[in-house]
Amino acid sequence: MPVLFWIDITVYAIAASIAMALSFFIISLDLRNRLNIFFSLFALAVCLWSAFSLVLRFSLWLKMGNSDFFGEFSLFTFICVPQLLLLFANYFVQKNSRLINVLCILGFVVNLSYLVPPFRHAFAEKFFLGENGTTHYFLTDLGKIMATIPVIYFTGTLVLFWKGRKKTSGHYMLLSILIFIFGLLLGGIFDIGIPVLSFTTLAAIGIMGYGAINRQLLNPLKAHNEELRLEIKAREKIEKRLKESEDNFKSILQGIPDAIFEINRNGLVTAVMGGSNFEFSRPREEILGLNFRDIFTQPLPEDVINCILEVFNSHEPGSIEFSIKSGGILKYYSSGIVFYKIEKVLFILRDVSTRKTLEAQLQQSQKLEAIGRLSGGIAHDFNNILTVIMTSTDLALEEPGISEFRSGKLLEIKHAVNRAAEMTNQLLAFSKKQVLNPQILSLNKVISGMKEIIERLIGENIQILMDFYDDPCHVSVNPGQIQQVIINLCVNARDAMGNDGKILFKTRALSMDENSSSRVPGLVPGEYIVLSVTDTGVGISAAEQKLIFDPFFTTKEKGTGLGLSTVYGIVKQCKGGIWIDSEPGMGSTFHIYLPRVSGAEAKSGAKGSRIKRFERTSTVLLVEDDEQIRTLLNTVLNRCGCSVYMAENASEAEEIFSRNQDSIDLLVSDIVIPGKKNGFDLGKTFQSQKSGLKVLYISGYTDVDLHTVGVDSDKLEILQKPFDMKCFIERVQTVLGKECSGQEYLAAN
Repeated sequence: MPVLFWIDITVYAIAASIAMALSFFIISLDLRNRLNIFFSLFALAVCLWSAFSLVLRFSLWLKMGNSDFFGEFSLFTFICVPQLLLLFANYFVQKNSRLINVLCILGFVVNLSYLVPPFRHAFAEKFFLGENGTTHYFLTDLGKIMATIPVIYFTGTLVLFWKGRKKTSGHYMLLSILIFIFGLLLGGIFDIGIPVLSFTTLAAIGIMGYGAINRQLLNPLKAHNEELRLEIKAREKIEKRLKESEDNFKSILQGIPDAIFEINRNGLVTAVMGGSNFEFSRPREEILGLNFRDIFTQPLPEDVINCILEVFNSHEPGSIEFSIKSGGILKYYSSGIVFYKIEKVLFILRDVSTRKTLEAQLQQSQKLEAIGRLSGGIAHDFNNILTVIMTSTDLALEEPGISEFRSGKLLEIKHAVNRAAEMTNQLLAFSKKQVLNPQILSLNKVISGMKEIIERLIGENIQILMDFYDDPCHVSVNPGQIQQVIINLCVNARDAMGNDGKILFKTRALSMDENSSSRVPGLVPGEYIVLSVTDTGVGISAAEQKLIFDPFFTTKEKGTGLGLSTVYGIVKQCKGGIWIDSEPGMGSTFHIYLPRVSGAEAKSGAKGSRIKRFERTSTVLLVEDDEQIRTLLNTVLNRCGCSVYMAENASEAEEIFSRNQDSIDLLVSDIVIPGKKNGFDLGKTFQSQKSGLKVLYISGYTDVDLHTVGVDSDKLEILQKPFDMKCFIERVQTVLGKECSGQEYLAAN
């Protein structure tokens, strides 16, 4: 036989082997998958066709066996191949068309009918082997018709794969079918005399096998690899974000003021976070591996250690507050302890020293406020009593024919009353209940003008130094009160220094924000003039500094304990603040913060004149809730030639004024009176009803801020209790502006 015969035989044998191997391989993957079943059947049909083609060639060559039988089965399996291929393609491209399934089954039924013996020779008459080794078929007319069945099914398969080529890897199947049809046309129908059909069968089954395996194995692997790639990429993104989040978290933790320590059961610090403002015993990186007891320069208290051990044992969170000395300063800490991971705790520290200081300041402020309310109430009633005593004493001194002995005793009473009045004024200054009539003054000029008084007060051996700010240090204060502050501080400094030392007065302008103003109790952000009074005395201990502004607290053998409390009250009433800086043996510095103002300085001028009887009668409306004071003032005004209407409260005063407003020239009213209105409200109401009405306010104390009463405070006339008769008459005379007779009304004072 020619070489082509053996080539054809070899190729068919290889094609049959590959088809058989593919069939068993696909079956082993998953028989529940119809795609696998139909491809296995297709590959098995190709294997049978190749096998029968081989046997047919050998039977024709050797002239042995029934070549008609092998030829008929070869044609039968060949006709079955395109039908099985169409079924496979139907599921491969995920079409799953019932019509295609029905057509394929119908084709199998038609094919099976030719296996019935009567029809065995209905489509093939004779087979012979050509000289070049090719097999030739002689088909009947019906066989020629049947020969179109493969072409129809192949065409359907081509159309199916073409439509589904984008959804699946159907191009492999499409290529294999085209190759198979090409071989069928050349090697079968046209019978060109070379074994083309066997080569195309091998190529087609190889390409189709690759497509099936690619679909069953490679595509899932590729998809799985793609999923893995996407998952890896997503993981990388997540890890990157986690890393960024962790870095941000660490940055935040390192920047927070709280210090966080991770401590294991052995007591060793395994991590340190935060605590940017903490002062540790050594650099942060050296704390790692250190025992937590040695975090600070001073050992932690035993209570803290026991609390941490308790958290280790119970796994329940704990908390404790403690204090230690750091750099010689007592620091307060609040700690939270949380069980963390395995055999570790988080020891969270917060520096609460500022909070503790503010709490102490608040408690001190509340205590002083309570004392102030008490002392203010006492001083108010006491001032009323003193006013009665003073006025009664003046009236008694006026009596004709009074003996020298009795006159002397009355003057002693008056002197004692003046001393008592001085003490009540100090109480009112501390309690911030004094009536303030502030003026714009230069603090530098006030201190300079008091230098001679201060030198006489403290003695010649104590040196006075002054360091003033260049620009005008204008503040809005009551002149007498700021002088009282300076004198009290100088007396306090003299007592601390003895007979020798220095006192330095220093002024400066200071702009304070929220942070700096919070260090001085009661201050708000703004512009301030700071007066610092420094002495070279014995200094004040920390314990005494907490009590130094309390009324009646003193370290002197002889002292009232009201000097510094008076300073405190006056400064607070001026909306300022006071701060002390002192250590035992290092002297003391009192820093007084007063709000800085702009404007022209007030001009001082003497008011009043000698007390004389009024030439012309005036009508006065006297509003006073204290019956004794009301009666005495009525007597004094009557003796000055005034007609007086008396009222006990605001409603009674309004009723009197409504009936007699045309004749009333002057309203003399206590500031604090019973009723819905105070003295200021009453004065404003009456002046709005009658223009030109004069008003004189009297008071033991007031809770009313003059800046809020709606009038210019410089134009208010206020007389502070207690006062004597002469002072009262002088002020009435000044307010009324009356001409007086030449006869002096009071001579005794």
